[in-house]
Amino acid sequence: TPYVAILSFGFLVLALAVTVIEVALIVSMMLAGGPDKAALPRDTIFSTLMIICNGVVGLCLVVGSLRHREQVFRIEGANTSLATLIAMAALTIVLPTFTTSSPGPTYTSAQLGFAAAMSLLLWALFVFVQTVRHRDYFLPAADPDNEAVHAAAPSNTQAWASLGLLLVALVVVVGLAKSLSPGIEAGVREAGLPTAVIGIAIALLVLMPE
Repeated sequence: TPYVAILSFGFLVLALAVTVIEVALIVSMMLAGGPDKAALPRDTIFSTLMIICNGVVGLCLVVGSLRHREQVFRIEGANTSLATLIAMAALTIVLPTFTTSSPGPTYTSAQLGFAAAMSLLLWALFVFVQTVRHRDYFLPAADPDNEAVHAAAPSNTQAWASLGLLLVALVVVVGLAKSLSPGIEAGVREAGLPTAVIGIAIALLVLMPE
């Protein structure tokens, strides 16, 4: 249906946009900082996971409960999302700590290629489940007693407004990232904070569009 297509396309656009911004920002800071920024991707990814799973989700639960008292969600979609996220987080953040082929919490080139391929495969399977195989799991239900009855599709005005606001937010994030990155690094050094704080700041900037 058009509603399913709008939601599926929106999920993909937002996920790809945020990923492109985060990767570009991390790579630019790593190139400028040299070997000292080798741990920046790990710190940023970990910070992003914690902010989303604890901060964003927790805030949504609190605000939603205050407004609606009782919230309705699809447990199948939530389980699928969390299972994929846990597998990818373990593959990219946890397992490098236990590998012994290279010194430190790092992968060898072969292991890194395997991790990248498996992460891409997991993401592709999740997108397939979300948009094709079990797309109903990710659609809001209008009637809690009948999950097959979905909420009304957004109007053309709402869809175009959402697209415009997303593009504005992405442009703002890119501009902020480029202008604030040197200031963030200098502030972290002057405050004597660990370099992992830079990853938290990047995660917060990248998540602003969401």
